[in-house]
Amino acid sequence: MSARKRLPQNLFLQSRAHATAPWADDATSTRSNNYGPIAAPDGSFTASRVICAGGGTQYIYQPITWKTGVYVISAWMRTTAASGTQKVRFRVKAGASITTFLQGPDISLDQTWRRYSLVGGVNTYEGASGFIVCAVMNDAANEASDFLIWESQLELSDAPGDHVTTTTAAVNPTIAAARRRQGQNLLKYSEDFAQAAQYSNTGASVTMPGLAAPTGALTANRLTDSVANSVHTLQILLGAPLPTVSGRIYTFSGFFKYESHDLIVIAGNGGDGTAYVYVNPHTGQIAATAGANVVSYGCKSVGNGWYRAWNTFIANSNAPNPTLYYAQSVGVLSYAGTGTDTMLIWGLQHEQSDAPGDYAPTTTAAVNPTIAPMRKRLPQNLVKYSNDFANADWVKNGCTITAAAAVSPSGLTDASAIVEDASLGLHQLRTSNITPYAKAKPYVGTLRLKANARGWCWIQSDTASVYGYFDLTAAPAGTMRAGGVAQVRGVSLGNGWWQVSIAFTSTDTATLLYIYPATGDGGNSYQGINGTQAIYVWGAQFEQSNAPGDYVATTTAAYNPSGAPPAKRTIS
Repeated sequence: MSARKRLPQNLFLQSRAHATAPWADDATSTRSNNYGPIAAPDGSFTASRVICAGGGTQYIYQPITWKTGVYVISAWMRTTAASGTQKVRFRVKAGASITTFLQGPDISLDQTWRRYSLVGGVNTYEGASGFIVCAVMNDAANEASDFLIWESQLELSDAPGDHVTTTTAAVNPTIAAARRRQGQNLLKYSEDFAQAAQYSNTGASVTMPGLAAPTGALTANRLTDSVANSVHTLQILLGAPLPTVSGRIYTFSGFFKYESHDLIVIAGNGGDGTAYVYVNPHTGQIAATAGANVVSYGCKSVGNGWYRAWNTFIANSNAPNPTLYYAQSVGVLSYAGTGTDTMLIWGLQHEQSDAPGDYAPTTTAAVNPTIAPMRKRLPQNLVKYSNDFANADWVKNGCTITAAAAVSPSGLTDASAIVEDASLGLHQLRTSNITPYAKAKPYVGTLRLKANARGWCWIQSDTASVYGYFDLTAAPAGTMRAGGVAQVRGVSLGNGWWQVSIAFTSTDTATLLYIYPATGDGGNSYQGINGTQAIYVWGAQFEQSNAPGDYVATTTAAYNPSGAPPAKRTIS
């Protein structure tokens, strides 16, 4: 069964060019495109600068014709200054009367790029005569502000999806609303670990040092070890009135940032050893797992040094008390501490689910403790040796591979270079035969690529009719074969890296995935320069799906080739 994932949507035009129509302002704000001194989150100089002089309500906005539903507005923002903070807020108005119906709280910006969002419902003025005005404006006190904004996005959804760039046309304006399952969090005080009613610590202490969490709010918690020769833990106190149920699947997750301690254990069933996942928040890597009750696990960057990591496990009691352990090394949880080892932790979540859901913050009460468990298909990757391009399973024509040639999106030096030879023609890297593969099914092939000597690439699969060109210096899609590809797509991963994908319906019963460096749109055949590192490549993936899923690495075998959950995964 394929994974059905909603395509991205952006109802805004000119998502990066906020000084270009249809963006407008209140006539007292100043706007400019392509701000040069500071790079946008993707490394390009495509952010817009907005200056509000203060002393009154000042804003930039874009009118959108709309219909009844739930919308989310989002954008990346930061200050222009090297220090200090600026305050802004989102405001959405509706109808010909421009009546305010949704206004967000003040957002404190600093010099770190973060994505901010506001969700709200629209239930009046539906139709062509109605419109919404989506604005980013100065704060409630009408203070002056000077900030950068990038990739504004408006979606008919109750949570922000993958960002997608627009210019003169919206992306997928007619697709149905993305209805996400409501979040669940069985923990109280998910951002305040000093609350004794929910947390207990042994050989460690918790403070709130006034540092930024992933949201930008100054609510990060610091866990500091003691000098005791013992375990150093933060334990979750579950039990009544919110018990887990033995034998069911749960996901325990949190956000972690390295300070001086670089190994933490997410223990789903507490200290019994049945469900341990070791996470290094310095590199964002899973160091090891232990225990038969671990179902799946993962770790992904959320920006500014923060990682969200999780352990999906089978509960072995009705009150398993999930626990975070400092580890000295894999397998060593009890040791003499230093009294100074620290790590930042935020946003703990415990849910009856087979994968981490959207983070649901809590204070004095759990969120949706009685909703049905979320069933989320695990990732799939039909490509073997997904990041070992020197392996013989990857066929090279007109090129060779240099491993460990660049820092990848993982933060490690594990990206490879496609090195062209001096031949005139194609310089091609491709998979061996991908299986299983069936006719008339949706598939998506995805690669993470970065320009070097060559700024374009060509991705091909299925038959010669399925391909797309990508500009790796800016990621707009170039030529695609008409009728062959359902969608070509580029998503910035930062530091010049792009996730590029082609989604299509198969027309054959066998396939390969091809990557070609190119000199431009349509320029996949050219005179090579021997020894030139053309482009960097990392993380190949091929899935039976209509959009890219979470990346999962492979070696000698495909991951989840049947598209079905593992046999031991049971949710009652």
